[in-house]
Amino acid sequence: MIDLNNYGWAGGLELMKQRSTHSALPHGRIAVAHRTCYEVVSGDGSSLCELTGGMMYGKSDFELPCVGDWVIFQPFDDGKGIIVDMLPRRQALYRRKSGTVADKQAIASYVDKAFIVQSLDDNFNIRRAERFMVQVLEEGVEPVMVLNKADLDHDRAEVDEELRRISSRMPVFFTSVHRPETISRLRESISVGQTVVFVGSSGVGKSSLVNALCEK
Repeated sequence: MIDLNNYGWAGGLELMKQRSTHSALPHGRIAVAHRTCYEVVSGDGSSLCELTGGMMYGKSDFELPCVGDWVIFQPFDDGKGIIVDMLPRRQALYRRKSGTVADKQAIASYVDKAFIVQSLDDNFNIRRAERFMVQVLEEGVEPVMVLNKADLDHDRAEVDEELRRISSRMPVFFTSVHRPETISRLRESISVGQTVVFVGSSGVGKSSLVNALCEK
């Protein structure tokens, strides 16, 4: 059995589920969104689920499930299932496909913290970090600044001066996968049951940070 509390099942989600006409069916959280199906983690394990025809053709792309959404599904014996309902989405992060609100695409929901990752090289840009911070705060998500590759040569005094613009509005971590103590401090900032995402440009070390955080 999987304890869904570790996946964030809390905060009135059960009450929302009871309002659904499908409340007697099991619920789960979308871990991976494929083009036409979804991997759903529930108390009984992982299931590969498709959408009902009504959901597939009756909703816009904006309304379709994304990673992090909580759904209700009809399971089958072979580890597959059909998603029949989705709980109201909260604390979601979006990507604009063509610059308009109508074309926003949800990329993650029920996010507690967004780690805004930049690397201490030419990628460091305090104004870009501020823009990310504002977007995240608007969705009710807690922003956290992560300055990665702290083992690179950089002017710490100059960086600290730049950080004065934002350090009062979100915590800042200096990290390096080559310095385990910095990864430990970042790991300690994540509580059990919290959902976190890593956002930032390509090449700043997001995947390396996630891998390091998952190591025991």
